[in-house]
Amino acid sequence: MLDPEELGAARRLVSACDLFLAIGTSGRVAPASWLAPTARAAGAFCVNVDLHPDGPVDPAFHARVVGDAQDVLAEWAR
Repeated sequence: MLDPEELGAARRLVSACDLFLAIGTSGRVAPASWLAPTARAAGAFCVNVDLHPDGPVDPAFHARVVGDAQDVLAEWAR
C-alpha cells in the first residue's frame, strides 16, 4: 500500500509530464492504473513497455512497446 501523500505527489507529477512510461507492468493494477489516465488527460504521450503483455493496449496508453525494458530503454538511449 502506498502512502497517500506519496500517491498524491505522483499524481501531481504525472499531471505535469509530457511523456509517461509504464515499464514492466500492464498498467492495469491499482494504484499504477490511476497514473496513466491522469497523465493522458493532462496531455502526456503515454507508453507501456511490457515484456509479456496480455490483451489489447489499455486505452490510457497511446502505444505499447513489447520487449525487455533493459533492452528497450538501452536502445532508446542510443
